[in-house]
Amino acid sequence: PNPTSGRFTAEVILWKQQQLVIVVYDVLGNEKYRRQWDGVKGISEEINLENPANGMYLIRAITNNDAREIKLVVSQ
Repeated sequence: PNPTSGRFTAEVILWKQQQLVIVVYDVLGNEKYRRQWDGVKGISEEINLENPANGMYLIRAITNNDAREIKLVVSQ
């Protein structure tokens, strides 16, 4: 859901098996979450940000040759 209270599920499907990194940043660019998987074709990861401030966050999915971003609003 968007907005969220800080708890959400990130789902990523890849076209081939490869490394994947999920990073969540706040609006100031501070890293709030990071996890890396090696040799996956997809993930479904529940993420729970610890005591998040209200506002905009950026979720970035990074693979060997691509990166995608989505915006997430936290409202408690």
